[in-house]
Amino acid sequence: MVSFSIRVVDENGDGVSGAKVYVAFASALCPNETAYTDSDGWAEIETEGAMPWGALVKKVFVNGETVDEDGFDPEVENTRSYVRP
Repeated sequence: MVSFSIRVVDENGDGVSGAKVYVAFASALCPNETAYTDSDGWAEIETEGAMPWGALVKKVFVNGETVDEDGFDPEVENTRSYVRP
């Protein structure tokens, strides 16, 4: 299992509540995950079961819009923040 957090903020840096965060993994062996931000703008992503080595996040979407196409390793970088599109 891999667990990491994504924060969605507005243009003033305040957390956005209720934003839909969709995470697409690079490996077909990893199911994509969806979470919603809490009142402080944090979405907790937890994958079910064991993740294959090198299970990288390929893309992150907020409310259906791409906010990250560069990807990252959630086992190395366990928090990310994005400005709401």
